Amino acid sequence: MNNNNIRVCIIENEKIYADSLGMVLSKQQDFEIDGIFYDAETALIKLPELCPDIILLDIDLGAFKKTGLDAIEEMLALSPQSQILILTIFDEYEKVFDALQKGALGYILKSDSGDKIIEAIRDVKNGGSPMSPTIARKVTQSFYAQNSELQLLSARETEIITLISKGFSEKEVAAQLFLSPLTIKKHISNIYEKLQVKTRTAAINKLFGI
Repeated sequence: MNNNNIRVCIIENEKIYADSLGMVLSKQQDFEIDGIFYDAETALIKLPELCPDIILLDIDLGAFKKTGLDAIEEMLALSPQSQILILTIFDEYEKVFDALQKGALGYILKSDSGDKIIEAIRDVKNGGSPMSPTIARKVTQSFYAQNSELQLLSARETEIITLISKGFSEKEVAAQLFLSPLTIKKHISNIYEKLQVKTRTAAINKLFGI
C-alpha cells in the first residue's frame, strides 16, 4: 500500500456498474479501492474503519433505502477526513444544491467518460470542486435566473421576502424592520406585482428555487 495513493470508496446500488467502475479505478496506479457498497446503510457501518480519501456516492440507492443525499452528513460525521463526490444520473440543479449544501465537494454524471471521472477524483483530492459541464451550465443558468428576478425588487423588498422565506410572519417582519404591518403588506403586494405571482409560496419559489 502506497500512503500517497488516493483511497476511494464507491457507494452505488447498481452492482454491475459499481463493480465495473471499481475495476476501472483500480487500474490507476495512484488509486486504491477501499470498498464497494451497494447501499448507504452498509457503508455507514464500515466507513469509520475505512476512512477513505474520496467517497463516490450515488443519489438513488434503491427503493426503501437511504438516499445518497440523506446519507451525506452522516458519512462526513463518521469519516470527517473523507471528501464526497456525487456520481449520479440526476442533473437537476436542485439536487446539486442540496448535495453541496450538505457537504459534497463535486457533482458529476455517470454519462461522463471514465477519464472524466478519474480526473474528477484527483481534482477533489487536490482541493477542487469538479462538476460535469452540463451541471455547471445549469447551475450558472439558475443563479442568473434568480439574480435577474432579485434585480426587479428594491433593497427593502428583497429584505422582506428573504425574511418571509425564512419562516417569519408579516407581523414578525414588521417588528424586526420597525415598520407597520400595513407597510409590510404594501411591500408584499408590490413584490407580487413585480414577480407576476399571486402567493407567498410562488414568490419564494421564483426567487430562491425552494
